[in-house]
Amino acid sequence: LEAPPHAVVAAVAPVSVTEAAAGAAAPDRVVGLQLHDAHGDGPALAEVRSGAATNPEAAGRVAAWLEGLGWRAVRCGDLAGGIVERLLLPHLNDAARMWQQGYAEPADIDTAMRLGCGYPAGPFETIERIGARRCVEKLEALYARTREARFAPTEALRRLAAGSPP
Repeated sequence: LEAPPHAVVAAVAPVSVTEAAAGAAAPDRVVGLQLHDAHGDGPALAEVRSGAATNPEAAGRVAAWLEGLGWRAVRCGDLAGGIVERLLLPHLNDAARMWQQGYAEPADIDTAMRLGCGYPAGPFETIERIGARRCVEKLEALYARTREARFAPTEALRRLAAGSPP
């Protein structure tokens, strides 16, 4: 991978920044980029991920460029899923598990999380917005990369993705 000396190359998630940089002529100028749509609720979010060889100045340049475009940029290390997906997806999976096990109905879980935690939307509202199939695909990808049990999609979430109740 050849780029002009002033260029910074962005590897789009879920690719490991460190792995993507391994084949680059200038691995210190390779960053990861994961974009999150704000759905009209505020500024869109961009996660700028640094790999093992990423120069902090390169990551800073990308973050500043994104901020100039109106995105809110946050910086993090080269962790599968980044900040948002690594925290959000297991949360959604747990809500589906709670429903599957008969502890509460989706509407009650959503209300509890909105009112009890101050979330703007409950987990099932979030699953509906993202799409259950997309949630399952992202969880499967994280599970394949990490083998962490919390990323294994629940049967309830799989059934929602297939359009059937748990």
